[in-house]
Amino acid sequence: NLLKRTKEQLPGIKFVVCEPFALAGGSAVDQAWADEFKPYHATAKKLAKEFDTLFVPFQKIFDEARNYAPSTYWSVDGVHPSMAGAYLMAKAWLEVVN
Repeated sequence: NLLKRTKEQLPGIKFVVCEPFALAGGSAVDQAWADEFKPYHATAKKLAKEFDTLFVPFQKIFDEARNYAPSTYWSVDGVHPSMAGAYLMAKAWLEVVN
């Protein structure tokens, strides 16, 4: 509803939908989160398509990043990014937006 109302009030607005992410192996996240997050991933993609927005696939980006360093390098708890994780997110966001 927020996206719909905002688009109605500001028809020229551009949205950027960012996919939620969770990294198993952090202090707060285990592998069970992967299944729990699937509906959130699907909803983010659906909203991006429905509202014709830009989409930043954070889960995919972090999944690929784990090929180079463990989850705890990108996020100690698996949810909140470390400095390296924040850099990765900012870089991905700028690549999509620019």
